[in-house]
Amino acid sequence: MRIITLARHILAKRNPVTDWSLALILELYLKLNSYREQSLTVLSTAKKRTLLSNILDEVTNREIHLPMNYDEALNLINSFDRKAGILVTAHWLTYIFDYQEKAEYIWAHFPLFYSMALEMHETQDPNKIERIFIRNTMLRDPYTTLTFKHRFKKPKSLLIRTIKILCNYHEGSLTSYINSVLENCTVHEANWIRLIAASLNALTYDEKLPKEEVKPNKIQDYAKKEGFIIQDIAEIIERAKFRKVQVPGTKRLWSALRDYILNPYFNLLLANKCNIIRKYIEEINRDIINGEKHLEQLELPGDVRNKDFFDNYVASISAPKGVMVKNPRICARRLYIWLSRQRDSSTIPYDRLYPVYLDVTWRLFWQDIFMKQSKEIANIIVSELGRLNTEEEVIRAFNIIKSKLNIRPFS
Repeated sequence: MRIITLARHILAKRNPVTDWSLALILELYLKLNSYREQSLTVLSTAKKRTLLSNILDEVTNREIHLPMNYDEALNLINSFDRKAGILVTAHWLTYIFDYQEKAEYIWAHFPLFYSMALEMHETQDPNKIERIFIRNTMLRDPYTTLTFKHRFKKPKSLLIRTIKILCNYHEGSLTSYINSVLENCTVHEANWIRLIAASLNALTYDEKLPKEEVKPNKIQDYAKKEGFIIQDIAEIIERAKFRKVQVPGTKRLWSALRDYILNPYFNLLLANKCNIIRKYIEEINRDIINGEKHLEQLELPGDVRNKDFFDNYVASISAPKGVMVKNPRICARRLYIWLSRQRDSSTIPYDRLYPVYLDVTWRLFWQDIFMKQSKEIANIIVSELGRLNTEEEVIRAFNIIKSKLNIRPFS
């Protein structure tokens, strides 16, 4: 599954129309076009032109041609983001509601959250955002007329918390907030993703942490305290204290962060505001094999499919006490720590045991077919390609998987 993960990143650069990020933007483009007359009627009552009205004009005047290359896709995506993190903010707000419902339904409402993120960036007024978008039992976008009611009570409180912190202290932008955090931390290649994860958790999901205490200069200590920075690894291995290894944060947090890091468009949107991590993101995008070490910091998002996969194929592994637990995210991280230190370090880059590679939620739906042939497929790849040292070899390995399965299991 490592090959599938890396191949998707490479193919997104080579053929953007296959990637979820461009699909999301094209859907946004179509929705804004279809709602343009309604939106401009609402906006015409305003005393001044807004950022949304400018974008609506550009949308109407822009011609989109498919297929498009990487630079064309990135230019299109940047035109909606304004290099202000608007798309990243909208993406994060949408993920707050992405649970216990089909993803297609949740993400069909992305234009609503995009309008909200635009308003946050432009006005930085949390009271206005709450007044015009958030009702007692639903969200309603006055510009696109979209409404959203899904399991509203709990996500509503998380949404309001996030909006208030971002608008009051961080220019209404998630990327400005992340940049402020990283500028107040000691950042290096082995912790930058973990620090972002801690900052996202403090921002939205840690409701026991008062909003006034979500301060950039406190996140590094918060990351250590809450377990985002795993400490004492040597002691854990030596004394087999695997129970000390926990995985903080929600599945939605780790799903969103996976998108920001692995997607070759959204990670650059993040870098637009966060210069301190630009070199790491450019390393990933330039050559995912050479930049692969950064992915060690990502966790496995929780999901019913992942739980089924672990129950069926992972639970039987014989491991030290405390490694095998029912929670897939915790189990994946403990397995990685244990297995990676049982092997000769020279072989680790070959097998890459990172937890994120065990994610089957959005790549592989025919688990049984894949697992029955996995050993045969692995032997063919090793025989024909050996170690995968280049992006081209990853794509060739990916094509072997598709050919052997004779189905299209990757979405």
